[in-house]
Amino acid sequence: MSLPSLQDIHYFAIVAKTGSLAAATEQLDVSTAALSKAMRRLESACNSRLFKRTARSIHLSEAGQAFARHATHLLDRWDGAVDDLAELADTTTGTVILSASSAFARLSILPLLPEFSRQFPGIVLDLRLEDQYVDLKNGDTDLLIRVGLLQDEDIIARPLMPLDMVYGATPAYLATHGEPENPHALKQHQTIGFRLPASKQLMPWQFQQANHVFSIDPSHRFIVNSPDAIQDLILQDQGIGLLNRHLAQPLINNGHLRPVLTDWMPPHERGIYLCYLDRQWMPRKLSSVIEFLMSQLSTAA
Repeated sequence: MSLPSLQDIHYFAIVAKTGSLAAATEQLDVSTAALSKAMRRLESACNSRLFKRTARSIHLSEAGQAFARHATHLLDRWDGAVDDLAELADTTTGTVILSASSAFARLSILPLLPEFSRQFPGIVLDLRLEDQYVDLKNGDTDLLIRVGLLQDEDIIARPLMPLDMVYGATPAYLATHGEPENPHALKQHQTIGFRLPASKQLMPWQFQQANHVFSIDPSHRFIVNSPDAIQDLILQDQGIGLLNRHLAQPLINNGHLRPVLTDWMPPHERGIYLCYLDRQWMPRKLSSVIEFLMSQLSTAA
C-alpha cells in the first residue's frame, strides 16, 4: 500500500469538516476537479471507500468517519512539529560545532569566548582543535575555519583575513648560523618543512624575484604537519620555518622571531575562511555564531 500524501490528507480533513466539495474548494482555493482527484487518490492509497457519493451530495462513509478522526489528530501533530521547528530555528540555544586549527583557535578564537558567552549564554560552542583535514559534508561539523578557498559549490566560504606568510628563525639561531642572503642560501641552513594535512604533500617554499615566482625545496631537518609544531621547533632554535603572519606577528613583536628573506616574499592569494554548508534553512544559533565570528575576526573587507 502506497502512503497518502500529507496534502491529500489535509484536503480530506477540510472536506470532512465542511461536508461539501464546493465549500472545501472555496476554502482551499483549488478546482473541484483537482479536489475530486485528490480524494480518489487518497481512497486508492488507503484501499478504502471514504465517501458515499450520490448525484447531488457526498458524505463520509463509516471508514471515512474513522479516518477523519485520525486525520485531524495527524494534522494537529504535524502543526505542532512545524511550530517546534520554527521555535528551534528562532532560538539562540543549543550546540554549535566549530573546527579550527589549534594555532588559529588558540590565538584568535579563545580570546573571544568571554564576549561570546556574554552575548549568547544559551549556545554551547563545541570547539574542535584539529590540524588534520576535516570534511564538512560528513555531518559532524557545523562550521570550519580553513586556509585556502574551497572549490565546492555546496560550501560557503566567507573570507576572514588574507594569508601572508613569513620565513623566520630565532635571533639565537641566526646569531649562530647567520642570516640567508637569498633563497638558495637555505641549503646551508636547517629548515622545518610543513606537510599539508589534506594532500600529505610538502608545502612548497616560494619566492619572487622581479615578477618571477619560483620554488625552493630545502633538505628539511624536520617535517611536521602542524603549525604549532613549526612554531615550537623555531623557538627551540632548530632552524628556519614558514609561518602565517597571524601566527608569526606576536612572536615578531616580542622579539622571539626574526623574519628573513622578506624582500623575496611572493604575493599570497590564499586566505583564511569561515566555511559552512549552503542550506536553505539555518538555525538561528548557527547564524548567530557565524555573524559573531565574522564581526570579530574579519579583516578581509
